[in-house]
Amino acid sequence: ANSLDPLLLGQVWCLWWQLACCAELTTAPRASVLALLDPASSLYAALSAQDSDRLYPLAWAPDPGCLGDCLWRQLSDTDWRDLVQLIDTYRAIHNHAIQQGTPLWH
Repeated sequence: ANSLDPLLLGQVWCLWWQLACCAELTTAPRASVLALLDPASSLYAALSAQDSDRLYPLAWAPDPGCLGDCLWRQLSDTDWRDLVQLIDTYRAIHNHAIQQGTPLWH
């Protein structure tokens, strides 16, 4: 973070939060997420304590208007399609689980 210019850092944080959203990082069952994280990480500490406020000093949380300016309009056409496809895939997985009556998280 210290080596990036402010515009690129904003893009990184916006992308991080987009991906965290898709992956339900702060709303998925804790045990499912914690099993995949390094116990020494700040993310592990925040999620294990159920204190997402611990993330904000470490990961800038942009206001929603920044997503368009810092991320969506800055992505190349290929990267934009990849991001939209990723979001569409997460949505399809959830919709399929609901239609099948299958819990998404075990």
